[in-house]
Amino acid sequence: EGVVTWYNSTVVEVSAGRCAGAAFLVGSHNPRVFLALDSEPKHIAICHRSWPESRRKLQNIPDLRGLVAFVAVAGDIPLPSSSADIVVNVEAAHSYSNLRRAVLEFARVLRPNGIVAFADVVSNNSRTGWTAIESTFLAAGFAVVSRESIASHVLHARECACEGAADEIDRLVAAFPKSESSVAGS
Repeated sequence: EGVVTWYNSTVVEVSAGRCAGAAFLVGSHNPRVFLALDSEPKHIAICHRSWPESRRKLQNIPDLRGLVAFVAVAGDIPLPSSSADIVVNVEAAHSYSNLRRAVLEFARVLRPNGIVAFADVVSNNSRTGWTAIESTFLAAGFAVVSRESIASHVLHARECACEGAADEIDRLVAAFPKSESSVAGS
């Protein structure tokens, strides 16, 4: 089996939120299909409304034909087994009531040699720390290929964001202690 690449692949983003990341990934990596799932119907509605704006902001996006968004939960992904090359999960798993079930769903929908691109807010406590998260992925049959802190990248993106977006990020991260979020000075 070959190496999985983003180009011409089938990507599933679980807990895609408002789909800004999905629109960016479609424009920058050109997957064949990008399925954006979120448990909140209002987020999916925002996805559908915001794609034209995303296309204007990220002018390298020729079109978003391959981007499909629908309501679904991480622990019950309504896709056939072995149907995706890549699963993306960014800053959402900390809110799942059952991370193990979600990770097993990631494994189920991935084709052999598929990958999970995973990033999350992680604390040092034993239930939600990296060791516990890594153990959950290993128990589901995944191999951890690399692990790094992306805090500096998040901070850089935050600095590039418009003022309104920064205010929204401030509101959202207010619930987390500074040691658990990518906030300047943390």
